[in-house]
Parts: sequence; structure tokens; C-alpha cells
Amino acid sequence: LNYYISIGYSSLIIKLKVIIKT
Repeated sequence: LNYYISIGYSSLIIKLKVIIKT
């Protein structure tokens, strides 16, 4: 379960980085 939360959190960080770049 913790592994899936970690993936979801990483995905959220990537999305935030994309928003900052734009």
C-alpha cells in the first residue's frame, strides 16, 4: 500500500513541475 502512495506522490510532484515550467 505504501508503494502505491509513493508512486501517486511522485506523479503529483511531476505534474507540479510541468505547471511551473509552463
